[in-house]
Amino acid sequence: MRRSIWRHGSWRGWDERKRSIWIVWFRIGRQSAILCGVIKPQREDALLKELQLRGSLVVTDLAERLGVSVVTLRRDLAGLERRGLVRRVHGGATAVVRRPEPGARRVARPGEVPTIGMVAPTTGNYYATIIRSAKRAAQANGVRLVLGVTNYIAPDERRFVAGMIAAGADGLLVTPSRVDFSGPTLDLLLESPVPIVLVERSLDQYVGPARLESVRSDHEFGAELCVHHLADQGYDRIALLTAGNPTSPRLVAGYRKAVAELGLGDHTPRRDLPEEAWVAEERRGEIRALLEELVADGITAVVVQPDAHAMALVQEAKELGIRIPDDLAIVAYDDQFSELSEIPLTAVSPPAEALGRTAIELCLDRMRRPVGDAPDAMQQVRIMPTLNVRASSVRRSAG
Repeated sequence: MRRSIWRHGSWRGWDERKRSIWIVWFRIGRQSAILCGVIKPQREDALLKELQLRGSLVVTDLAERLGVSVVTLRRDLAGLERRGLVRRVHGGATAVVRRPEPGARRVARPGEVPTIGMVAPTTGNYYATIIRSAKRAAQANGVRLVLGVTNYIAPDERRFVAGMIAAGADGLLVTPSRVDFSGPTLDLLLESPVPIVLVERSLDQYVGPARLESVRSDHEFGAELCVHHLADQGYDRIALLTAGNPTSPRLVAGYRKAVAELGLGDHTPRRDLPEEAWVAEERRGEIRALLEELVADGITAVVVQPDAHAMALVQEAKELGIRIPDDLAIVAYDDQFSELSEIPLTAVSPPAEALGRTAIELCLDRMRRPVGDAPDAMQQVRIMPTLNVRASSVRRSAG
């Protein structure tokens, strides 16, 4: 039937033919129709958009999503590679990062809004504050902020960085999953053609030309604040309890420096807590055992990171008859919920708001300079936390 329609020369036959085409179109589905050679540009556009978003693609996965054959996509990728738009790898392709010529300026199209990409390890409480602050600062400067969340997975952070650069981001704010990041992640950041600002990370472990700027909390100083405050209150056996997260090494460094300066010596032990939050019903026995151990060791004060763990200690201390702060003073590191504790907790507040704002300002300053200009000294910024003194660390008999 269809062959006779295609050979029919009348207007009626032409109308039937068009109707047949549309029937086939809707039955096959729009994505499968991409197989037709007449819409090859749409296939290529889909490939390029996938690379811009993710930085890489797997042919079999994308072929299934688009409803096309693997052979067709490989042929399209080969054509894009010949034009210098992609780089084929085993099983897929990666985005090509174009490096501007020295002295070249990025020419903004009329009405184009500058874009800063932000790669964060989590959207949890602390980083949520940093992200919101960066968003407000970007909006105030007429800049669009695009967020990628890695969940502390290093390959994902590299994928987001490469994808954002390929998509045309004008600058990036990046928090690598590890404090001591190196290898492929460091290489990718150092080779970036756009300005990159590290957030809550630094290049302390890197020896070489400074090409990245950074802004982070001075957590070492924050730990020193805690120890000196407790010593001023008369506590001389101070323990540090951390959850073993990326902030912990800096807290340990600051803690050790402070106890050495104060002559508190090796009788101030440091213990590591589980990373996951304590849930009272599930882990009450563990919390109580820790408290009993601290008291038996003669510990008179603890610095606890994060504040959710400190609140759990307060709740169980009451059940054990341990008086806070007379028997045991508690200072929380992080101040998300410390004030809401049954006994309000003295807490160090890292400067999350200032971090997000400062990161945007550093990135914008670098973006405004022509590519290839001799840069000023690269900035490695540390912002000091603040100590909020509350009932959990001030002896009632003092004063």
